[in-house]
Amino acid sequence: MARSARLRLQDLRSIHRLVGECRELGDSAAAWRSHLLDEASRWLGAGVGIDYDARWDMDLPIDAIRVGGVTDRGWEGGFDRSAWDAVHVEFVTRGSDYQPMIVPYFEALRRGYGPALTRADLISGRDWYGSDYYRNYHRSMGGDAMMYCILPMNRKGLINAFFLVRPAREPDFTPRARTIVAELHSQIVSQIEGPLAGYHEPSPDDLAPRARQVLRCLLEGDGDKQIAARLELSRHTVNFYVRRIFAHFGVESRSELMARWIRRGWGLSSMPLDEGD
Repeated sequence: MARSARLRLQDLRSIHRLVGECRELGDSAAAWRSHLLDEASRWLGAGVGIDYDARWDMDLPIDAIRVGGVTDRGWEGGFDRSAWDAVHVEFVTRGSDYQPMIVPYFEALRRGYGPALTRADLISGRDWYGSDYYRNYHRSMGGDAMMYCILPMNRKGLINAFFLVRPAREPDFTPRARTIVAELHSQIVSQIEGPLAGYHEPSPDDLAPRARQVLRCLLEGDGDKQIAARLELSRHTVNFYVRRIFAHFGVESRSELMARWIRRGWGLSSMPLDEGD
């Protein structure tokens, strides 16, 4: 590895901090992914960050990818979200041929390169700026330099994709930025469906605000009487929310709920007690 691409001690500390912050939000797939994209984009100078899970095996054709949940962040500073939405329509109708980076990226992975690669690693500037994709979609979106990082998840047949896009006229990502993304993404992907909730899993985000408050109190060890006093609710109302929470997470007791949280290593940061009704 070239000297310019090596991680610094501060990089490793920043990665460790960011992964820890994501774990604190780990019970909510939307919350930890949004935080990851916001912080990684700020750190690496990207204007847009995108994360998605998909069903795909690398032995299958690229067009066999079936995207599941998607989180995207950014879009300030001149980016046009509607142009990116049009890209997804093209992917569905035209397959991987519409974007000139996709096929070279997966060919590079099969040759052992990556996993974090930029446009300049994959195709020439002439091919990129002359492509229909760039002229019709990417340029109108307001972006230019891109980085892909796609890794298999722990469960066979699933992948996680992490994309960063810089604004037009900004320089490409550096070799060190690619190394940072590769290490950060590797640590994140190894914890999805463990400490970091997957898209398909029940989340506190799907509960009403009051139910999330009751859930936090339960996880802090409060009984019904304490929760009622703390949240100024009747014990009947607390009992109603407790039953809804058990059904939502597929558990039958407080101890089972607590064991689930401890086993997954989830925190409580996504459930503030002061959120509105």
